[in-house]
Amino acid sequence: MITTQDLFIAQMDSEYTTKEQVILKFIKERDTDKLIKGQKYYYNEPDINDRKIYYYDENETLQLDDDATNNKDSNNFHKVLVDQKALYLFGEPMSIEFEDDSLEGYFTDLVDREDLDYDISQLGTASANKGVEYLHPYIDEKGSFKYLVIPAEQGIPIYNSSLENEMEAFIRYYPIYDNTIKKLRVEYWDKETVSYYISDGETGSVLMPDPTFEDGGHIMSHYDYFGGPAFWESGIPFIEFKNNKKKVGDLQFYKSLIDSYNRTMSDLDNNLEDIQEAILNISGAAGTPAAEIRRNLKYYKMAKTDGPDAKLEALTIEIPIAAKKELMDRLERNIFVFGQGIDVTNSDLGQKSGTALQFLYQNLDLKANKMEREFQRALNNFFKFVIEYINKDKNTSYTNKDIKLEFVRTKISDKKEEAEVDKVKSETVKNSTNILDLETLIKKHPLVGEKDDVEEIMKRVKAERSGGKEI
Repeated sequence: MITTQDLFIAQMDSEYTTKEQVILKFIKERDTDKLIKGQKYYYNEPDINDRKIYYYDENETLQLDDDATNNKDSNNFHKVLVDQKALYLFGEPMSIEFEDDSLEGYFTDLVDREDLDYDISQLGTASANKGVEYLHPYIDEKGSFKYLVIPAEQGIPIYNSSLENEMEAFIRYYPIYDNTIKKLRVEYWDKETVSYYISDGETGSVLMPDPTFEDGGHIMSHYDYFGGPAFWESGIPFIEFKNNKKKVGDLQFYKSLIDSYNRTMSDLDNNLEDIQEAILNISGAAGTPAAEIRRNLKYYKMAKTDGPDAKLEALTIEIPIAAKKELMDRLERNIFVFGQGIDVTNSDLGQKSGTALQFLYQNLDLKANKMEREFQRALNNFFKFVIEYINKDKNTSYTNKDIKLEFVRTKISDKKEEAEVDKVKSETVKNSTNILDLETLIKKHPLVGEKDDVEEIMKRVKAERSGGKEI
């Protein structure tokens, strides 16, 4: 984590005397391996794909064995676990309620609800892979409110030295092409301005003002609308969507288990395909290098021998399939346990009901709760920017508290048991008609969902009861 204190210390270094030099220093020193690693595993590019097999030659020198069987079996548990959490939290549209119909109309004019649901789902997947992803609200040249998802590997947040949650600045950088030369475009956002730079090369040593702007014009306000240049009062317009408080990706908690599973399966695959489990007793092959014997056996299924006593005898040993299977079963269980997911290989999954199903989701709930808390805060922050735009555009005085957000989780349920519960609820409502008011009865009825308009239902019920005339 970089703070304003780090910026100050860097500028005190004689090697980095300007803001531009400090910005470039932080970009060059940034390690994005952990961010990229989770994404690679998600797209089925695990470490096993890079495995090489070596052997010692007659001079006891380690050599790359290009002839060895080298299966690279990848098992994408990580994608299963990430998709489970993302779909569990974001598989259903978010429930967003507004203080009044006018605010809902203003909001919907700026932010497409379906697009927002999709983007939040994508942010959830990316955040689980990398630990964090960013959302960038902005006002375009036409004065329209827009937002953009920023990959975590393209952003460096800078925090207040004493308040870790308060962002003081943000460095955004991404590759561009100047003719055929690859360069970096860098944006430095503080609380009032944004500065645009171009590097002198892909790994440039110098940041120069972006030449697309006139002299000195590379430093400007956040936007130029509502009567002139201005800045976002809601803060730095880059919102962190964290996987958890520490911004750690899910892969870190079970990567070694997946790697071990992949290695074990690949080794077993090699054993079954090749003859590595056989010890060869060869007589009459003096002078033939061992490497040549191995190649002959592999490609030609033969060995050259000489003399009346020449022979080739295979002293085979049993492949420990049972032990390897037991290890792989244990690794698979541990991956789902420490990955806090639902073991989809469980043969009893379809037989579980009621309390057993609730218990099945216990670990996933714990993991999802952490992300939900962070995403709730992030979306509330996003709503601040939307509300700020609405208030300036419509001359209103809404606050982000006028928007209520709730995530609707998706889980397997016992339909038979739910039907029984609904039947009991219906009977309870029916037997309470002389005790409770109409509004309460409608709200408690099992067929009335959270998104249904209770007032509209009340009007229809009263109309039907009065013979078609509204009361």
